[in-house]
Amino acid sequence: MADTPTSVASLQTLLADNVTGAISPQDLRNFLVSALGIYGSIYVFEGATEQSNVGTTGTLLTCFDTDGPSNGTTPANASDQITCTVAGTYEFHFYVCFSGTNGGVFQFRLRKNGTEQSYGTTRVGGGASFGSASFGGQITLAANDILTIYVNSDTSTDDLTVSEAQFTVRMIG
Repeated sequence: MADTPTSVASLQTLLADNVTGAISPQDLRNFLVSALGIYGSIYVFEGATEQSNVGTTGTLLTCFDTDGPSNGTTPANASDQITCTVAGTYEFHFYVCFSGTNGGVFQFRLRKNGTEQSYGTTRVGGGASFGSASFGGQITLAANDILTIYVNSDTSTDDLTVSEAQFTVRMIG
């Protein structure tokens, strides 16, 4: 049987006391894969693809091209998202190095299931110079919640080219 990352609440129920000797070897393996980490990431390194006309209303940041290591999450660079398959509290981090046109002011925001959360950062990206921005925090997620990064600009015609970006999550409780 496959070892399954499990939420803290489920583990507390499974491993409540063991007076009856009901804790199985599989329960213990599930505990181990959960306790040793539920995590995932997507990233791009030395990217050069321009995201044109970012816009003022927010659009999915589409720069990621590689899935990082994962356990209990589903990183998907093809759709620029991370699905957290185990309910819990997660710590997340986002970092980006980019250039932008027209001296655009770019805002990067975390979204959960498509809804903007109260986490983000703002940075001017102009011409050939690169700007960098980052943010992080903690968020409570249900099983199969999807996390994404959205970007918007101060005008509808600003373009964005991401050279490096990392988006990581790790369950902390």
